[in-house]
Amino acid sequence: MALNKLTAKYICKKILEDKRLDNRKKDEYRAIEIEKNPIQNALGSCRLKIGNTEVICGIKGDLGIPYPDSPDEGVIVTSVEYMPLAAKEIEAGRPDETMVELSRVVDRGIRESHCIDLKKLCLEKNEEIWRISIDCYIINHNGGLIDACTLACVLALHFAKMPKKDEKEKDKPFPITDFPITITARKYKTKIILDTTKDEETCFNCRLTTTFTKDGNICAMQKGEYGGFSVEELNKILDLSSKKEKEIRKIASKF
Repeated sequence: MALNKLTAKYICKKILEDKRLDNRKKDEYRAIEIEKNPIQNALGSCRLKIGNTEVICGIKGDLGIPYPDSPDEGVIVTSVEYMPLAAKEIEAGRPDETMVELSRVVDRGIRESHCIDLKKLCLEKNEEIWRISIDCYIINHNGGLIDACTLACVLALHFAKMPKKDEKEKDKPFPITDFPITITARKYKTKIILDTTKDEETCFNCRLTTTFTKDGNICAMQKGEYGGFSVEELNKILDLSSKKEKEIRKIASKF
């Protein structure tokens, strides 16, 4: 349901008091649940929940022709879509700007981390490659979509096997070389919060998503919405995000 103005005002007031309706700390994530390979027909898949936000990602591979400027590399294509009942405000038709941005941020984090060895997706230079589709679907939207979708996609890749031209071929692990994790921080006046719920997101006017490689290096960033950050705020966000990335990575590494 749409949040009424009185409830939104109350949530914003609590944030300024360093309080959250679910009693979490400002940098505390909701519980993360991971299900490995729930989709039998996918090369790899992951169903993931962060609190009440739920997404599912599947990996598939199709034969294709390489691009002229990368004749010995495979291709990856990432897409993120809402399931029809993921949120009340979802309408059928072309994706809106928010969904386009979400897909691009998830794709950029995967691409810029170089977490897939694209050369191992080449079957014959200039002739034949594997085209890998990373398809993520939002089952329930309760905030924190960028972080949830990215983690689900990367875990699905981590769980995946290489596609095969011949079913008699032995299973081979997918050529994963890194494990990017995104951390999204939002700002309301002077307050910085991680892992916002959908209701909390109505208060915030500025967002920064940072993608980290397994070595803790930043490989991608995305500033969203209309507000801005001071240098001091940026440093604070990067410090919080760097610490939180390590925590999320420990959870993911158990799978």
